[in-house]
Amino acid sequence: MRSGKASGPTAFEFDAAEQTTTELLASMRTYKLPMRDEISRFFARCDLVKYAKTVPTVDEAERAIEQLREFVVKTRP
Repeated sequence: MRSGKASGPTAFEFDAAEQTTTELLASMRTYKLPMRDEISRFFARCDLVKYAKTVPTVDEAERAIEQLREFVVKTRP
């Protein structure tokens, strides 16, 4: 995924930083990224925090960080 701030080669050629959750998930389907279902659930929880001001527990936050690490490792070029 390409971020507006990143430079150099990227694993996937879409601008994730500029997409909504719906757009990002559509791009992930197009590129057949691994873990799409897990990431979809992750973004749904993130949207609750961002838009509904839900406060995750420490346990939930730690699990989210681990899920992101797993995603990065599995999609590293």
